[in-house]
Amino acid sequence: MLIRTIMKVVDRVRLPNAPPKHMTLNDLKTHDQAVIAGVTNERLQQMGIVATRTVTVLRRGACCLHIRVGSTEWAIRDQDAKSVEIIL
Repeated sequence: MLIRTIMKVVDRVRLPNAPPKHMTLNDLKTHDQAVIAGVTNERLQQMGIVATRTVTVLRRGACCLHIRVGSTEWAIRDQDAKSVEIIL
């Protein structure tokens, strides 16, 4: 149990010179914030979910995410969230 807790803490710590960890929007938890690195879903790009914007996860549902990008909020499916690469 203690080892799992320590591993979770170590996993969250990033060294200054370490490359950013590859994650998608679907990996974030409620109230987490990240910068969008890239979007492969054209529909999301047209909605304004594009690289260099900051995204915040407001709530997680059974199969969707409630997010905020800028001052606009959306509910997107988990499948679509996997197409959004982020940097913590």
